[in-house]
Amino acid sequence: MGLITADFFVCCLTGPLTAVLYSLPYSSAIWFIIAQYVQSVPVSASTLSMMAISVDRYFTVKNYRPIGQAANRKQVLSFAVAATWVSAAILSTFQVISRYKHSWKKSLMLVRVTLTHITPACTVLMCHLGVHANLTALSLTARAQHGELPLPIPLMRRPTHVIIVAGVPKVSR
Repeated sequence: MGLITADFFVCCLTGPLTAVLYSLPYSSAIWFIIAQYVQSVPVSASTLSMMAISVDRYFTVKNYRPIGQAANRKQVLSFAVAATWVSAAILSTFQVISRYKHSWKKSLMLVRVTLTHITPACTVLMCHLGVHANLTALSLTARAQHGELPLPIPLMRRPTHVIIVAGVPKVSR
């Protein structure tokens, strides 16, 4: 729901806001700051939500369940959505604060860009590569086991030991 809300705001709010923003005279600087903040929050929430979804997908595919039981999972996911939006609101204030002439303006913008865009992009990439590798191996193994994929050697995901038991059938005379 958090990603749906963020994407809805990005699509339906930032476009009209940009049009209004550039039609206002420069004397209304407070409206420019408010518009910049309102535009920045959903974009930050979208990128952070995508990162959270990718991490959750990676943990699901790897069968790693750090959040425990299903009832607890709902609470953790609700907390993750809330944390994403709070983080987006905080990171968006960095953009508004960086408009003012300060010596640490560049540092603040670098932190915002790193936490809002670079870190989520790298996390999504790494999670998708991990999911792709795991699902590809599972798919090839399943297809080979069902005989759908002729392979010259069997696909082995982990070392196994094979014990061959030979028996002599009892022959009735």
